[in-house]
Amino acid sequence: MEHKPSGVLAIRLARVEAITVVGMGCTTSKADHKKNDTIGKFTLSFLAQRAGEIRSTVSRKLFGVSIYPQGFTGFEEYEWFCSYEVRGTDEIPEGMAARTFPEHEYADVTHKGSLRALYDTYGYFHSKWRTLAGYNYADRYDIQLYDARYRGPHAPNSELDIYFPVKRSLCRMPAPEATSQPS
Repeated sequence: MEHKPSGVLAIRLARVEAITVVGMGCTTSKADHKKNDTIGKFTLSFLAQRAGEIRSTVSRKLFGVSIYPQGFTGFEEYEWFCSYEVRGTDEIPEGMAARTFPEHEYADVTHKGSLRALYDTYGYFHSKWRTLAGYNYADRYDIQLYDARYRGPHAPNSELDIYFPVKRSLCRMPAPEATSQPS
């Protein structure tokens, strides 16, 4: 696919089993986040003050889940849910919640660079790749996975994966135009 932003290292399709996470969420909008760094501030506060209370974690990979309302166009408020994958939900710390995301096929987009460049990565996925590859959204969320490759919000060598639940588009190619034959 042409004109891929430099921050998009790779896009792969992957079947991922159901994921259960425990964490906390905040409500924001793209405009509010861009102006006030809502997600960054919330995530730093969660990591510093509450993340250590989560037990039965699968790993210390941070899951940042954007959960969108029905009919989301990019201007409405949505939930940012900062969390860790867990083995079970027997012990959920007070003020936190558990969320389970079903098994899906995902477009796994590897982003490299600062978090500010995520806008370009999301834009490329939505406006180019998804359409050209023939996929639609399968659900109203996406998952950002922060693991050992993540070096910080401004690091040019930082990497993270964004998982978009997708399904094959049911679009059909238009029928060729009828031509009249001389009789």
